[in-house]
Amino acid sequence: KPHIAAISRQFSTAALAGRIRARATQQGVKIHLLGPRIIAAEISANTSRAAGFAGLVATALLLIWLAWILRSGRRLLSTFLPLAMGVATATLMVQLIFGSVHVITLGFGGVLAGLALDYSLHVLAHGPKMRRQAERLIMIGAMTTAAGFLALLGSGVEVLMQTGLFVGVGLAVAAVTSGPIVATSAFNLRAPHLERLVWHLPFKPQVEIFLILAGVIFVAMAPTRSPQALFESPGNVEAVISKFAELVELPSGQHVLAVNGQNLEELLAREAILRGVLDRAIADNLLDRYGMLAQLINPNASDTIENLPDHREFRERVSVALLANSMEGGFSEIQTNAYRAARDTRSITLEGLSLFAETQRLRTGIVTTANSRQETVRLFGLRKPNLLADRIAQAGIPGIQFVDIRARIDAEMRQLRERVALWLGLGAILAFVVLSLGLRDRRRTIAIARTTAAAACTTAALLILVGGTVGILQIVALTLVVGIGIDYGLFLTRTSAVKNPESDRDRFRSVALCAGSTLIAFSVMSIAPIRILHEIGLTVSLGVVVMVVLNLARTGSQE
Repeated sequence: KPHIAAISRQFSTAALAGRIRARATQQGVKIHLLGPRIIAAEISANTSRAAGFAGLVATALLLIWLAWILRSGRRLLSTFLPLAMGVATATLMVQLIFGSVHVITLGFGGVLAGLALDYSLHVLAHGPKMRRQAERLIMIGAMTTAAGFLALLGSGVEVLMQTGLFVGVGLAVAAVTSGPIVATSAFNLRAPHLERLVWHLPFKPQVEIFLILAGVIFVAMAPTRSPQALFESPGNVEAVISKFAELVELPSGQHVLAVNGQNLEELLAREAILRGVLDRAIADNLLDRYGMLAQLINPNASDTIENLPDHREFRERVSVALLANSMEGGFSEIQTNAYRAARDTRSITLEGLSLFAETQRLRTGIVTTANSRQETVRLFGLRKPNLLADRIAQAGIPGIQFVDIRARIDAEMRQLRERVALWLGLGAILAFVVLSLGLRDRRRTIAIARTTAAAACTTAALLILVGGTVGILQIVALTLVVGIGIDYGLFLTRTSAVKNPESDRDRFRSVALCAGSTLIAFSVMSIAPIRILHEIGLTVSLGVVVMVVLNLARTGSQE
């Protein structure tokens, strides 16, 4: 144990586990490591590996795509420089403010790869005459999306607050630097002819309003399901848990009993009453056994002490016993003082348990707060949790609660999802306020907002059809979809009746390049085996397709 403790101070949990496994392998011993820290380390390592692999594949495909488009190493480098500067600045800012950068925050570097890269492509795709206008639209789009993500700072969840700051700062830096860094001359870029995909949609405003209402109603009427956790356990962790279940009897991972008391004496007294209820439950085959402190410590210790002899009587008995065995009677003073101190102790305290090595481990399961003591009672072989919960409720023992851990986590996840949705909704409103101030064109702002909202609502409905629910990270990813929609709308929506063939060619080309780059990055994420990456990738990929389709739709009155 001292050797392991020394290692744990020098290395992370994952490194420590790796060294222990390596040592066991050398000795020909097969070991199974399990525990909250081990599981957390495995999840983090598994997510990091999957994110790293997906990032490498996406980067390789992006490089191939951009190399084919740009046909120049210098141009390729200048395209990635604003993205690199945005990621570096955002990482530094998060590190300075929060002290560390979470793996989810780094995962949203894909957001920057999918959107910040668009800014360089917009600049490259526009000729010298139209480049200044393009840079203005880039700044409006970046500030709009940044405003939407910065709203996550109000969520109260550190990882989401980091994500909001990371994306907001990264996009702003990439937008500011894309114009000066990218070469000023126009390039003969290869790009899909997106203008050929323009299609006719009669009554487009009315159709988009219908899509917004239908999407909202569909999401509101979707069947309620238990929200999913942010992370999932890797297969090897599940295998170890199953192996442990075969080797030893594990307590219930879903149901426990929480026992509270103002002090340890009251806690033990309540547990003594609870023991009767649990013993009857064992007799009725509701569970196999349980574990609590009252099984090891007599909760009526104070009453027992009252029945012990007075210390003066104890001294007389000890003196007689010492003399009978040819020992000095004065030696009884030591035993008498210890006896008197023990007898005068009127209650069991946590401090008292700490006096002896044999009892120190008993207090480790006690959670101490300012006004209470709490112990979690473990239940083994629980077969009928609902019936046991009813019996405990009927017993009416104060300070005792039957806890369904999964239901509690589900409730917390629902509250978190609602809070995130609220703050991102406020962020979306703020984003469109920024858009309106930037464009100073009410009709154009309304058109972009309507198309973007229709695409976002349609994407949310499609996610429910595919996966049955919209999770927390999918809600965050939908914010990115809104940012992408505003970005595309800025270049593809124009209320002026005056046509400019050169401008039309440049803006269609720039959106085609951006959509292709974003789809490459997030399509790779959508097929990743890790659910967190899959959900983000699928959400953005669907959103980009829907957003492009709606932005290419034209009515008879439109250009």
